[in-house]
Amino acid sequence: MVSKIKSSKILQLILWIAIFYVLIMILVIYGLAKDTGGVQPYIYSSF
Repeated sequence: MVSKIKSSKILQLILWIAIFYVLIMILVIYGLAKDTGGVQPYIYSSF
C-alpha cells in the first residue's frame, strides 16, 4: 500500500516535469521564431 502511494507520487512528479519541459520548449521555440521571423527554420534545424 505504501509503495503504491510512493510510486504514484513519483509518476505525478514525472508528469509535472514533462509538462513544464514541454511548456519551456514551446516558449523557447516561439521566442526564437520572433527573433528569426519564422518558426519553420528552427524546427528543421532541430531535427
